[in-house]
Amino acid sequence: MSTQVFDPTLQDGAGSLSDQDRERLEAAAFRRLVAHLRERTDVQNIALMNLAGFCRNCLSNWYL
Repeated sequence: MSTQVFDPTLQDGAGSLSDQDRERLEAAAFRRLVAHLRERTDVQNIALMNLAGFCRNCLSNWYL
């Protein structure tokens, strides 16, 4: 199974995002992920590593 990730930097023309819009979207996604993991304390590091390639510890390092 392959996972496709949307990367707005690969788009050209009118569909591309400004740096400010991209930063706002990334910040919103990060805040939503943090909120989800705070709510779902049953999600374990090994599950995150297998599915997303990072763990809660990595996320805390990104936050700083």
